[in-house]
Amino acid sequence: MAVAAPLDALLSTQPAHVGAPDSSVELELGYDVANDRVDFLHLRPDGASTSSGDYYGRTLRAAWDLTPRLRLEGGLAKRRLVFKSFDADVTTWQVAAQYLVLGADPKPYESLRQPQLALRASAWGDSASGFDRELNYKVGGTTFRSLHADKPGDTQLQFDVIGGWPVTANLHLNGIAGIGYSRVTLDSVSGQAVRSNGDLCDVLLTRAELRAVCVKKNGGRTTLIEPSGDNEFGVDINKEARYHALTYQAGINATWRSGDWLFRGGLLHMTHRRSDVEDAVKTRGGSPVRSNQVLVLEAGYKPTAKSLVFLRGQMMTHQFAGELPMTYNSVSAEQFDKRYGFLTLGLALAF
Repeated sequence: MAVAAPLDALLSTQPAHVGAPDSSVELELGYDVANDRVDFLHLRPDGASTSSGDYYGRTLRAAWDLTPRLRLEGGLAKRRLVFKSFDADVTTWQVAAQYLVLGADPKPYESLRQPQLALRASAWGDSASGFDRELNYKVGGTTFRSLHADKPGDTQLQFDVIGGWPVTANLHLNGIAGIGYSRVTLDSVSGQAVRSNGDLCDVLLTRAELRAVCVKKNGGRTTLIEPSGDNEFGVDINKEARYHALTYQAGINATWRSGDWLFRGGLLHMTHRRSDVEDAVKTRGGSPVRSNQVLVLEAGYKPTAKSLVFLRGQMMTHQFAGELPMTYNSVSAEQFDKRYGFLTLGLALAF
């Protein structure tokens, strides 16, 4: 089972995970983890001690074969990112519909060696109540010591074309091509900043304006109210943390079933084209991260005809670029130049 952007590397014209021929519903429970104990391949070059952080997730996915050719899917995940300077709790939702246009019905162990073509439409998104971060971030003559992002979120609409080929009764190959539209939102940003003249300021940035209450060295107070896009602090959240993006992706994968064993592997390349925020990243002296490569490997065993226990590994060349869009902005972009990976232990059931 693969639902929207997370696990797109495993999209298939034969999407059944457990592979029970007389079942039309599948449920999947998964627990994700990335920390120093399980990162034996050192996919995270600096672990939780600096910017890469640890990751934990709990996921529930469901799929329903409404007809032999039409499949509906949905999922909900609770995810936690643990960094040296801040923690983040994220909720992810996913829905998708997939229709087999050409080829035999996508049953596991398909005996007919016909090429297959499926169309897939999906929507997914992430949200959080807020992110708090301690930092020492300079913008012009101002140094931000702390930032709070209020109600960050993202929403994606995506369309994929999947070509499948049942090579043998055990081996199935797929090719994937897709495009997605992303919208990243944010209510406001607040924090504490020190200006070059020594003023200590409490700053609030909204979509419309900047408000700052500054305490001078002599104890006096001043209040600034300026437009969001043209202010003395040089920050515009409408361009640096609120933006639109297009994502293009292509990938290949393979599934091998033999008796009670299942093995899957997929490789996906994503290219991102974001509005405004990339210019802000370059203005701040950074390098935009415009692509990501994702490798997913999975091994599963069926203790019964309608259950599957699996272990899955996911590796990314640029952390969560494209999978958690709302975490990418002008301040955080530099973190996405690092590779990342996590393990998932899960149970899938067919009904």
